[in-house]
Amino acid sequence: MRYVSTAILVLSLSGMPMMFGCDRTVSHEESSQTEPNGAVKTTDTTVKKDSNGNTITDKTQTTDKPGANGQ
Repeated sequence: MRYVSTAILVLSLSGMPMMFGCDRTVSHEESSQTEPNGAVKTTDTTVKKDSNGNTITDKTQTTDKPGANGQ
């Protein structure tokens, strides 16, 4: 009986993401560009679609300057 109740619990929890909906990654792009002063500019863009069909764009830009990490 214990195995049956455990199996029911596991199977019910495996369907949880379908109940709440998950964001689905549509595209992911990462690019790096070296500036003339030696700094490296990295751009990371992710496009997701949520369970309602809305499009979410997340864009992150970072710049690593030479010598900033103790180099």
